[in-house]
Formats: sequence, C-alpha cells, structure tokens
Amino acid sequence: MNQNQYRVTDNTNEMSFHDLFAQNTQVRIPLFQREYVWTQKQLDRLFREATVVADGEEPNRFLGAVIAVRRAANPAAPQPYEIVDGQQRLTTLFLFNLAAACVAARNGQTGYAVGLANTHFSISWWTGGPNTKLISSYADQAQLIECFKTLFKIGDFNNTIAPGISLPPVTGPKDGKLLKQFHRIIKRLEKIIENSGLEYFNAVVSAVQTKLTFVFILLKDASNATTVFEGLNDPGIPIGIGDLVRNEVFSKIADEPQQAHHTHQNVWLPFRDGLGEYFDN
Repeated sequence: MNQNQYRVTDNTNEMSFHDLFAQNTQVRIPLFQREYVWTQKQLDRLFREATVVADGEEPNRFLGAVIAVRRAANPAAPQPYEIVDGQQRLTTLFLFNLAAACVAARNGQTGYAVGLANTHFSISWWTGGPNTKLISSYADQAQLIECFKTLFKIGDFNNTIAPGISLPPVTGPKDGKLLKQFHRIIKRLEKIIENSGLEYFNAVVSAVQTKLTFVFILLKDASNATTVFEGLNDPGIPIGIGDLVRNEVFSKIADEPQQAHHTHQNVWLPFRDGLGEYFDN
C-alpha cells in the first residue's frame, strides 16, 4: 500500500502515528511542558476525524504540526525527540493505541494487541533505561504507567508483554486527566465494537494509526521554542503567558535533567502556585 496516498501535503516530514512510533525513537515530553489537559471535547474531535476516514468519506485527515528537538544520544541508544508543541495530540494518539490494544485483547484479538504493543509501545532491545516509546512529563508519568498496567492485567500479558516493557519511574499523581482520557477512549472503542463490530473497530484504529497525519518539524535550537509557539499554536488548548515563560526558562536547562528537575520542583512550582489564577494573566 502506497502510504503517500494518505498524505495531505507535499511536505516530506508529514507522517502518521505509525510512521513516528514504529521507529526506534523515544518521544519525550520535557519538564518545561505542561501536564496533559485534553478533555472530552478534544477527544470527540479526534473520533470524528477517525470515523470520517473509516467511513470512507475522506482518505485522510490533517492534525496540524508537531514541533520537536532532536537530543544528542548514545549511538547505541534510541533516538530521543523532545516535544516542543504537539504534546496533547501525540499523547492522545498514544493513549488511543494503548486503549485499542486493551479492547482488542478483551475481544479475542490477542495477536492484534501483541502486534500493537511490539510495534508502537516499546523498544524491546533497549535495556539501558525506560524503553517505552512515549515518556510523559513528571506530572503525568504515574498515570501513563497506570494505563500500561491496565493492559498488563489482561489475560497472560503480565507474563508475555510486561517483561519486555521497562516503565519509567513513578512521578506525579496516579489519577488525573490523562488516565480519565484513557478510560474514555476504552469506553468509546468498546461501544464501537458493540454497535458496529470488530471490522469497523479495526478500520477506526487503522485510521488513527496511519491516516491522521501531522507535519513533524525539528528545531535546530530548543531556545527557539517560544518564537515557534507564537506562530504555531495548538487550536485545542491555547497557550498562556505562563506557559511561554516556563518554556523560555526550561529551554535553557533542558540538557541538564537534574538541574531542571530541581528547579522545577523547588523554584518553578512554588512560583506558579504563588501566582494562582494570575499565572496566565
């Protein structure tokens, strides 16, 4: 199948979830990014885009731009990309596929679920640290781990899939918007099977994996993030002044994770909490 037929632009960097996450790359949400904030509203839009494609009304749909910085890495390690903009979209696409694996397994499609896990969720050969293909922000990591645990509890996956996935450290609350969104997706996908069957479920999942595309833009310098934010803003959740300040501060120390973590916990969070409702004004 020619994947170019699913492209909306002539940009060579236009790709799908599958194109990005089937690689031996690790997508990281850095400290200076806010936590996951998408709600039912944005999820409804994603499902509308996917069903339009699954129903054959459109061959593909365009989700906008994802902006990242390629970080230096050990040549033997996975290539890390830090996301500057597009965190919400990529995280939701990852949650969707993780939820799809859970629903497929619960409906007798064990091989399909294993294939999703092996292709999109982890880098099996990497043993030098966490090998999940998405590393969330500190605020969301515990919730993403809970999502993985939901998959591991199905059938024999705790003995087959789980040993090959090295999860990152638990940070942040175990409940919040990310975990709630994950369970919303599961319910929506289960409803699709109930109403339209497994074949249509597979068509919707395929649409999300390969036919909802975005342009993947790599910045040469993370300090340019603020400028790019001003020109390319997520249409779902506007970026406030506080977010721009945080991006500027942490882009300066993004290559020093220990210093960044200390600053985030001991300087930035008290500063943000002290401003309260005035943080974005």
